[in-house]
Amino acid sequence: MHNSIIYFIFPKDETTDFLDEIFNHVSTKTEANITLHRIETISDHTSFLDKANDILPENGTIIFMGHGMSTALSGASIGTSSYGPFISESELSIFKNRKVVLLTCRSTEYLKQFGKDCGLKAGLGFPNLITDPYEILYPEEPERVNGIKNTDIDLFKKLLVDIVKYSLEEYIIEKLSFYEFYKRIKLRVQKALIQYYSLNPCKGKTPYGKMLYDLNDGISIIGNWMAIEKILPQV
Repeated sequence: MHNSIIYFIFPKDETTDFLDEIFNHVSTKTEANITLHRIETISDHTSFLDKANDILPENGTIIFMGHGMSTALSGASIGTSSYGPFISESELSIFKNRKVVLLTCRSTEYLKQFGKDCGLKAGLGFPNLITDPYEILYPEEPERVNGIKNTDIDLFKKLLVDIVKYSLEEYIIEKLSFYEFYKRIKLRVQKALIQYYSLNPCKGKTPYGKMLYDLNDGISIIGNWMAIEKILPQV
């Protein structure tokens, strides 16, 4: 089936190592054909870009996990060595005619700017994701992180991993369309919001609650609508 081929691209960075649980979960809970491409060295980055068209499946789903921005997906960061922008506007075309999930900060903005022009079959993006204490110490947007504590970040990281890994498991086992996969993620975020405020009534929009609202509002999907929703999985 088309969504039984899953290809992970995962630049090494200790601040995103927690996302490894997503790969580990679907590897043990499903019988999908799963490849993990862990990128660490400078030559890993160059080699990947050179070979991407040959190694990335056209009939599967590609999942990029790591850091990102509105103009690029970031490479590995190890110690004092940081690759910086890895897959930028000009390289996004490596995903042409493919379905891709970009589990990075600001990938919704990135996809909306460049995804259609680069010929993606379908893309799923996320908003700014606060997953590291550094982001509240040195914020790009101070008003967005006001009041957020390290405990909120830890809760949010676990929730994000659980939402993606269980939705991905269902996507594979139930042979869902890409659009249904997106809706499962949204549904889980909305359930988390309802559960959080049912346990914390009359508190208004708390810092952690705002993180959940931002996640729900910022997840998006783009692409060829027939590819996203209406074409049934190929047997």
